[in-house]
Amino acid sequence: MLLKKIQVALATALLCLSTVSSPAYADKVICDGNPLCLIAILPLVGLGVLFAKDSPADSASTAIREGNERKLKSLLKSHPELISNDSVGRQLLQQAVWYDKVAAAAMLLDAGLSLSTGSGPSLVRAKSPAMMDLLLQRGAPAAQFDLSQLGKSADTAHDIDMLQRILAHRPPLAPEDAGALALLSARVREHQDAMVSVLLELGINPNGDSNHPALIELAKSCAKRPHDAGCEAETLPLVQMLIKHGVDVNSANTNFSDALACATPIEMARENALPQLAAALETAGSVAEPPAQIVCRTARAIREIRARERQR
Repeated sequence: MLLKKIQVALATALLCLSTVSSPAYADKVICDGNPLCLIAILPLVGLGVLFAKDSPADSASTAIREGNERKLKSLLKSHPELISNDSVGRQLLQQAVWYDKVAAAAMLLDAGLSLSTGSGPSLVRAKSPAMMDLLLQRGAPAAQFDLSQLGKSADTAHDIDMLQRILAHRPPLAPEDAGALALLSARVREHQDAMVSVLLELGINPNGDSNHPALIELAKSCAKRPHDAGCEAETLPLVQMLIKHGVDVNSANTNFSDALACATPIEMARENALPQLAAALETAGSVAEPPAQIVCRTARAIREIRARERQR
């Protein structure tokens, strides 16, 4: 709404500028040679900007942002195209979800907006349990929710609550669910024991995302906190938790886009000066150069040789 008014105002300003800088040209193009026309038209253009009406969609968007439920209800009643036009309706719903306007979202759904398909982004953006519950109860497909997008907040308890609400409306997670694996690796890196525990108890593969193995992420996690004496202590409960659930302590990072490709957890722990973590990994059977790492390094060496040959 405001953006459109600004655009109109800018257009008017350009019109005025052209009139001032080249009155003969403006007179000819706009008023066909009648100088009195210019005197009359400019005030009218200004009034048009001042009294320009918003479109129904713009008005509905404003009502959602301001939490004006009465205005939104009136607009939905008098302009059914806000819902019948699927793209407009979904855009309004996304705004309601983004601003956490649960009542507005409910109005849009009550007016006939369907959540049967394509509503994944709405779930991703839900900020409160009330909004999440509303969307799930109205048919948002929980199975399409990418769990790697869960938990952009700093409140782990809130994120666990949201996860449990989603899981209640979808089939059990597979151990190799890509979103859950990515979420596990991310939460290990952030030392969020509670979320990691929940995911492991759900049966998610403790190795995490293959491009960001959980133990590698754990060993790297203190690199950005070199002067934090408590960082290593935070890693120990997590490594024991992962070991208990069968993590591969010799998993090498095979992500070739990573500068640390082929490193093993124990190497990473030693490189980042985490002797207690390295000792825990060694006790669990981690070695510096397991077969997986040898294969990884061999493959990388072959790729580097072929790259050099192509450059010749």
